[in-house]
Amino acid sequence: MSTKHTRNTAMGTIVAVSVLIIILSFAAQIAWADPTPANPVDHSDKAIALQRDMRQLWEEHLLWTRIVIISVAGGLPDLSAASDRLMQNQVDIGNAIKPYYGNAAGEKLTSLLKEHISVAGEILVAAKAGDATKTEDAKRRWYVNGDDIAMFLSGANPTNWPLSTMKSMMNTHLDTTLDEATARLHGDWKADIAAFDTARMHVLMMADGLSAGIIAQFPDKFADTPDDPPAASVEVKMAGGFQPQKLTVSAGTMVKWVNTGGAPHTVTADMGNAVSGGPDSSTKFPNGITAGESYTWTVPANAKSGAKWYYHCTYHGSEGNGSSLGTGMSGVIIVK
Repeated sequence: MSTKHTRNTAMGTIVAVSVLIIILSFAAQIAWADPTPANPVDHSDKAIALQRDMRQLWEEHLLWTRIVIISVAGGLPDLSAASDRLMQNQVDIGNAIKPYYGNAAGEKLTSLLKEHISVAGEILVAAKAGDATKTEDAKRRWYVNGDDIAMFLSGANPTNWPLSTMKSMMNTHLDTTLDEATARLHGDWKADIAAFDTARMHVLMMADGLSAGIIAQFPDKFADTPDDPPAASVEVKMAGGFQPQKLTVSAGTMVKWVNTGGAPHTVTADMGNAVSGGPDSSTKFPNGITAGESYTWTVPANAKSGAKWYYHCTYHGSEGNGSSLGTGMSGVIIVK
């Protein structure tokens, strides 16, 4: 591995400093980093929805990448299925920008991200086989592709996504993923877990920066206007379970979860859902929704009939497989 892009995973301090530098860079260049932004659009329901959905897409990117890394390292039989699901995530991310930059741009981003995943797979296979020549060649192409993604993003939104910031963002994403894969292949489990935690922190920062750039570039698309019709709303009680557990609603319906019990709960969309997005109370309630508190999420207005979001409480339940309820405290929202 080259000295430019390879670091000993034990040097966690260096990784943490790298992430901090990127965070400070975003804070200096993107308005969302200001805790009291001047533009009220930043706090509109539509803006919050984009930020939430973008976070979920990039967390899925990280999660399925990790599953593929584990599958390659362990020679597991789920590699093909996991790889297919990871590739679908690249389609989902490309689709997420189409409402703002058009279909061609969305397809281009998907193409670049699929290359990103394919070459990462080459690195894993070559590194596991101990083929240094193929590993170095794939790594070189991986970082070139990272720069291509950065240039594409900056070209779409140069004011809010400066090229230097995008390149630094992508390089850190590649670096942290490489640290994770290296630790896993070497059987250094503690370093593997630490690297994943660092990668997750960075990818959430990436997601927030990308959604903030879109909001800043297209403020009219995120303004809540008085002419917006009031959304239909339903309530789900949380006390020993989600009541009702199964909810069938129209697109655009606002769902409100109220903790009527004593213990804290979360409302967390299952990672395996066929549709992206979904409720996620962790941003507003990082320590859970406590007694008397409530959390709201609005079903996307463009959601198709039959779309389903399975969800669960991380404290008292577990997620399902994307087509069925999980165990314990779990629920599902179905679009009429």
